Amino acid sequence: MSIVSYQQPKGAIQRLAAPWRPLLGNRYAVEIARRKLSFAIAFPAQLTIWALAWALGLMHIGPTWIFPVLIIGSGAVTVATIVRFGRFGARVRRDLAAHDVHVQELLVARRPNDVQQWAGRNRVDLHVVAQIGDDHR
Repeated sequence: MSIVSYQQPKGAIQRLAAPWRPLLGNRYAVEIARRKLSFAIAFPAQLTIWALAWALGLMHIGPTWIFPVLIIGSGAVTVATIVRFGRFGARVRRDLAAHDVHVQELLVARRPNDVQQWAGRNRVDLHVVAQIGDDHR
């Protein structure tokens, strides 16, 4: 009789966090993955809302206030997404400062390579950042 090992499938967040984990630690990697996933969902939703608002406005269907409300609401979602990314960078900077690692600029990373460039510009050892990122306070 053979023992079959069952491995639970990884979720989307864990798959997205994988390339970031060695650079920034688990906590920061998961936060980046969550923000990337929320942006991946929010961006197409915003485009759909804009298209719907445009179509309703062109066809003069529905109340006249629906077009500006949908556009303003969609813009608010965009601003909220950008603010979330900025808050994450500020939190990383604050956590690093609490461990006597001072950086000049916020971490803004779209790719893992961006993290390495950020570390070089700020003279930060990524092993220290990963340890702080794994620290659960």
